[in-house]
Amino acid sequence: MQKTKYAGRVLAALALAVIAASCTRERITEQYQKDGVEFKYYSDWKVTKDAPVAGKANVRAINIEGPEHAVVALICVPPASAQTLDQFAAAVADRRVEAIEARLSVGSIKTAEVSKGTSEPTTAAVAGQERRGILQHFSIDLLGVQVPHEARFYVVQGSRYKIMVMYQVATSHAETTHPGSELILSTLTIEGLS
Repeated sequence: MQKTKYAGRVLAALALAVIAASCTRERITEQYQKDGVEFKYYSDWKVTKDAPVAGKANVRAINIEGPEHAVVALICVPPASAQTLDQFAAAVADRRVEAIEARLSVGSIKTAEVSKGTSEPTTAAVAGQERRGILQHFSIDLLGVQVPHEARFYVVQGSRYKIMVMYQVATSHAETTHPGSELILSTLTIEGLS
């Protein structure tokens, strides 16, 4: 009787494993191509925004969201824009605190606090070459639980746009989402790339 129960459990576990394996989707590479901007991304990442920025017809935002709330944002500005990478990263850090705290509040109850964090230099393969960037570390305190995050910033200059690039993710998920963000950043190309 014991052997029958054991064999039944083994068969049930195998059946569940087969069902789970058949339900997993194969990750494929998608291609984004529009208005002089191109990049590849995995099918478990989605382009969630591709539109002009409110009040600025010559500025366009493309957001690609991945697993574990990872996000890559491409802000396309005129090529003659005077904004530097340092200014862009600092502006995002300044707005981040207020935006996240507002989003995570329940009515007038503030459920999260966000640290401004620290910045340091970094490099990565972006748009076909190794580029200097900025790595910011910050933390979200959500009801007493610290959730460290990182944001990486790069700039790519073209003849049609200058693209300010940001990749943000919880530090605990950075390793698992890195292949997806790396694919987007390394395959990014824009018209008149320099």
